[in-house]
Amino acid sequence: MKQENKFRSGIAASAGLNWTRSIASTSTVLSHHSWRLSFFSNLQTLCINLSPEGLATQHSRMKHIFSGMEDISLSNTLTSLHMSFVPRIDMPLLSLISDRFSALTNLHITCTERLNMACCWICFEDS
Repeated sequence: MKQENKFRSGIAASAGLNWTRSIASTSTVLSHHSWRLSFFSNLQTLCINLSPEGLATQHSRMKHIFSGMEDISLSNTLTSLHMSFVPRIDMPLLSLISDRFSALTNLHITCTERLNMACCWICFEDS
């Protein structure tokens, strides 16, 4: 494992990804490549679109994405986290965020994008 982390650190340094300060992506893409987040050692803003997720997958997907940030200093450099299309804002999600990012000063979570306002009130209530 340490050999793999050393290899990944070498790639990040040689690839010149230290200048990246902001990333925006869907949860699916970030989940499949969560270990690559370690390439961005100076990342300050992370925007995650959770539209592909549902109530059953939200927590496990976020744990997987955030696990790619364990080995690095992102917990100290990430100051802004934006999450959109969130299926549910709950205590497990907020606890996961607060445990992972000690330097976070701006947290923006929205779930209203999932509301279907183009239909009748019954559909609006169900969404």
